[in-house]
Amino acid sequence: MKNKVEVSLPAFVVCISLLVLVLLFWLFYRNANHISSVLDQKLSLEHSVEVLAQLISATATQCAAAGIPDTSKGDVLTPETCPLLFSLLGSIEQLKLINNKKVYVFIIDSSGNQVVNGGSPSLAVSKNGGRPGTNTLQYTDSNGNQVTKMILDKGAAGGGYVEYMWPHPVTRENAKKLAYVKQVPNTPWTLGAGLYL
Repeated sequence: MKNKVEVSLPAFVVCISLLVLVLLFWLFYRNANHISSVLDQKLSLEHSVEVLAQLISATATQCAAAGIPDTSKGDVLTPETCPLLFSLLGSIEQLKLINNKKVYVFIIDSSGNQVVNGGSPSLAVSKNGGRPGTNTLQYTDSNGNQVTKMILDKGAAGGGYVEYMWPHPVTRENAKKLAYVKQVPNTPWTLGAGLYL
């Protein structure tokens, strides 16, 4: 007679978060000493976003399969409706290095609200959901580009690279940034990872 093992939600969240971090560190560091060109950096950004998008999508699908959130009642993805997903997002927000370059992961919802922002966490949804993400849809960079709109449009078109000016989290001065963005399946979100050039 076999015993059935039950795993609590908090234990499952911890296990998934650790698995994600191990996978990402393996992806980010496997070729760290050999990647130096912009092309290689772009490919690293793209690959990282593709993997993270699949992981986020799969987690959102798990929540949906459990009826959380109940979109038929107008529920949306929040820390309350899908705590597993937001625990994962908290782990993703902490990622800072890809191939020894400072990289910032961000997620923007379809309305232009910052859900995750690794470079400026104060712009993002608070961990407990008490503070909504900052809406940056009208943000225009020093070159006149509507950055958030560019990101959302590129994500909706299947994903790709965008270059723009954005305040550097350390110097607070506008700096040129390259990001790869992609719309995350099964969510209203566009995911990106960017680095300052």
